[in-house]
Amino acid sequence: MKFLLNAAVVMTMLAITSSASGQSFTDTQKAPGRIIQAPQFESQNQRDVDIWTEDFENGIPNNWENTASPAPAAWEYRGPDTSPDIGIGTRGSCIPEGAAGGDPILSESIDNGFVIFDSNYWDDSDGPCGSFGTGLAPGPHVATLTTPEIDLSAYNYVGLSFTQFHKNSNAETKVQASVDGGEWVDVWVNDVPQNNGTSALDEYERINVSSTVGGESNVRLRFLFDGLYYFWMIDDIALFELDENNLVLANASYGDFDFENPDHETGFEYLEYSTYPQSMTGTLKFNADILNYGSFAQTGATLRARVFDIDGTTSLYSEEAESFTLEPEAEQQFRAGNFSLPTTIGDYPVLMQAIQNEEEDSPQDNVESTSVTVSEFVYARDRRETDGIYVPSSIFNDTQYEVGNMFVITAENQECHSISAGLSVGTNPESSVYAAIHKVNVTNGLVTDLVAETEETTVLLDAYNTIGDNHVMVLPFDTPVALEKDSAYLVVVGSYDGPENVLFPLSGESPELTSFVKFFPNSWFYMVNTPMVRMNFGVVTNIENEQEELVNTLEVYPNPTANNTQVAFELEAASNTRMAIYNANGKAVRHRVFGSLPSGKHKYQIDLDDLSTGMYIVQLISDRQKIEQVLIKE
Repeated sequence: MKFLLNAAVVMTMLAITSSASGQSFTDTQKAPGRIIQAPQFESQNQRDVDIWTEDFENGIPNNWENTASPAPAAWEYRGPDTSPDIGIGTRGSCIPEGAAGGDPILSESIDNGFVIFDSNYWDDSDGPCGSFGTGLAPGPHVATLTTPEIDLSAYNYVGLSFTQFHKNSNAETKVQASVDGGEWVDVWVNDVPQNNGTSALDEYERINVSSTVGGESNVRLRFLFDGLYYFWMIDDIALFELDENNLVLANASYGDFDFENPDHETGFEYLEYSTYPQSMTGTLKFNADILNYGSFAQTGATLRARVFDIDGTTSLYSEEAESFTLEPEAEQQFRAGNFSLPTTIGDYPVLMQAIQNEEEDSPQDNVESTSVTVSEFVYARDRRETDGIYVPSSIFNDTQYEVGNMFVITAENQECHSISAGLSVGTNPESSVYAAIHKVNVTNGLVTDLVAETEETTVLLDAYNTIGDNHVMVLPFDTPVALEKDSAYLVVVGSYDGPENVLFPLSGESPELTSFVKFFPNSWFYMVNTPMVRMNFGVVTNIENEQEELVNTLEVYPNPTANNTQVAFELEAASNTRMAIYNANGKAVRHRVFGSLPSGKHKYQIDLDDLSTGMYIVQLISDRQKIEQVLIKE
C-alpha cells in the first residue's frame, strides 16, 4: 500500500498592530515535572453515601488537633487567600530552580484549599537541596492531624476515603483510629516506595474501616507523618456507609507485561497495545484485580472477559476466570484466558467485568470497556485520545529531550517507514521536532543504541492536542528502517528546543519502566502515562518527491495590519482547503472552510477587528503535503 501523509499545511506569521544512557534500569526514577490531566469521570466517593466529610474549605477546623515535633513544624493549610496559596505544594529547597514551590495536590476541591505536612520545608527551607538539618525545625518529624470525636454508632459498615499527594524519603505515613480515647490503631499505611511519589497528584484512597470503628459512638482519626523528608498533602476526607455487596474492578488489562518473567526474552513481551498492524496482530491476555469494597463476603467472585467482532454484536470470545469467595477488604488477581486477534482491519470491542453470586449494589465500578484496533500499518500503545500533557520540571526548560514508548517486534521482515507523534498546546510554532528508534538492552542497565533518526521538522499546528484530541504529525525516515523480530525498541519523539518550546501529550496509563523521557545528555526517567508516539509500517514510496512536486503558496498583506487583511494563495491542483488563525498560545481564533477549490490563484479578505495586538499564525491546509513557515516581523 502507499502511505498517505497528513494534509498539507502552509503557515505564515501575521502581526496585528494596535488601533484605537547507561544507567541502572531498575533504579530508573519517575519522570520529574507535572501532568496536566483531564477531569476525571465520576469517582467512587461521589457515589458513596457520606456520613462525615472534611474538605478544608475554612482551613484546619479549630476542633482538630495539629501537633508536630520539633516545633515550630506543623501541618499547614493552603487556601485561596493564604500565603503561600493553593498553587504551591512543598516550599522546601528541593524544588525546580526559580520556582516558588512544588506542585500542589490536584484534589476535587483544591479551589477551597488542602492541608500539607512539608517535612522538606521544615528540615531544609533554604537549600541547596540536600542541606539536611538547616531549616526552621530540623527532622526527623512526628506530626499528627487529628479529627474531633465522630459518632458512628448508627453505622456498622464504614468506609474511609481521601485524596493524597505524597513524596517519600525516610518517612512512614499512615491513618490511625482511636475508639473511646483508647490506643491508636493503624487502619491504613501508605505504600509509596522510598525516594518515590504517588503515581498521580490526586491519588484516591479508599479503606474499609468497619472492623475498627463500625458501630462506635466515639471515634477519632489521625493522619501521622513519622520520619524525615519530602511531604504529604491531603484533601477531601470522607467517612461513608458501605454497600453490602460491592465488587470493584481494578487494573483491568489485556496485556501481561512482567519484566521479571524469565520466559519474556526482552522483558517487554505482552505489553498492552491499543493498535496492532496486520503483520503483527497480538494475543490478548485478560487479567484484573477484583476488590471487595462491600461489607459482606462475595461468593463466586470472578472475572468475565469478552471480545466482540467489529460489528459490536457478535461475540468472538467469552471466558470466566476461576471463581473465589472474597471476604470484606479482600483483593485478588484474576485471569480469564487468552485470545488471538484476527487480521481483519477494524475496532474490536473488549469488555471485562467483575461478577459474583450476590446482587451487586454498585454495578458502575464492575465493568471496564475499551477496544483494540487492527490496522493496516499503525502500531500504538497510547489510547488514541489525549488525557494529559507532560510538563517537565523547569530546570530542563532549555534541555534537548525525548519521550516515547517501548515496542516489541513480533514478526519477521518488519520495516518502519515513519513515526507519528502528537504535540501539545503550549508548543512554540517556530520549534521543530524529530523522531528516533533506539534498540534496547537492559541486561547491564538501560542501554540504547540509536537505530535511525528522522530529520528535524517544523511543528504542525494540525498535530496540536488539547484534552480529548487525537492529532499527530508524521515524521518519515529517509529510508524504511528494518527491525529485528523478538527485539525491543524505544521509539521516541524529541526536540532540541526543550520543554520550554515543545510539549507532548499523553494518552492512557503506562506500566512502570515501559515509557520513558530522556533529558540529554544521559538522564533517563520512566513515565507512568503513555506519550502519543506510534510506529508506521507497510510500503511507502516517493514521499519526498511527492512533496516537492505539489507546492502551495501563501501570502498575507498588509502585514502588520490594524484590522483587515488579505490572504492569497495558489494551488497547483484542485484541493479541499481550509484556513485557521492561531494566537501565540496555539489557540484557534479564526476558522474558515473554503471547501473544494480548483487549481490556480485565490484571494480572500479576513476581518481581524476583534483580535488584540500580537503575533498570529495563519495556517492553510489542503490535500497536498507541503510545509512552509515565514516569520513576519511585528
